[in-house]
Amino acid sequence: MNKKSVLLLLFLFLIGSFLFSQDVKNDEGSSNEEPIIIKHRAAYNPAGRIDPFVNLIERKKLLNKKEEAKLKKIPSFEERQSKYPGIRGILVSELNLVGVVDTPRGKVAMFNCVKDNMSYFLKVGERVYNGVLKEAYLGSEMGNASVVFDKVLEYTDGHVKHIRVVIKQED
Repeated sequence: MNKKSVLLLLFLFLIGSFLFSQDVKNDEGSSNEEPIIIKHRAAYNPAGRIDPFVNLIERKKLLNKKEEAKLKKIPSFEERQSKYPGIRGILVSELNLVGVVDTPRGKVAMFNCVKDNMSYFLKVGERVYNGVLKEAYLGSEMGNASVVFDKVLEYTDGHVKHIRVVIKQED
C-alpha cells in the first residue's frame, strides 16, 4: 500500500466517525460526556420447574428448615416419659433395631433406646410417641432385619402428615 491510499483511508475513517457520532444532550441542551449505563438483570420464571442455577442441597436444607419451623414442639424425653412411661414415650428417631422374631402371635421387634439405653419389644400395630409399627421383616442370610413405622408429624396449624420410616438392623 502506498502513502496516498493510507492517508485516504485515514481521512475516510475520521470523516465517517465524525458524521456518525451522536451527541447526547440533557435538558439544557448542552452535551453530556458521561456514558449511559443500562442495567439489565435476567429473571428466571420457573413455571413449576426447579431453577437450574440453585444449589439443590442448599435448597433442600432451606425447605427442611421451613418445614421444621411449622412443626409442633416435641416435649423433652423426661416430659414424655412422665406422661407416657416406657416405649410409648419414645420417638421413632430414638430407636435402634436389634432384631425381629417370628412368634405364634406375630412378629416382635426388639429395640434399644438411645436415650435411656433400655431394650423394648414392639408388636406390629403398637404405638410409640410419634408413630405406629406397621411392618416387621425378619433378617436372612441376604440382609438384616428391618421394620417400617408410620411416623406422624403434627403441625402448628393443626394438620397432620404421615411419613413412612424404615429402620434397618445395624451390623
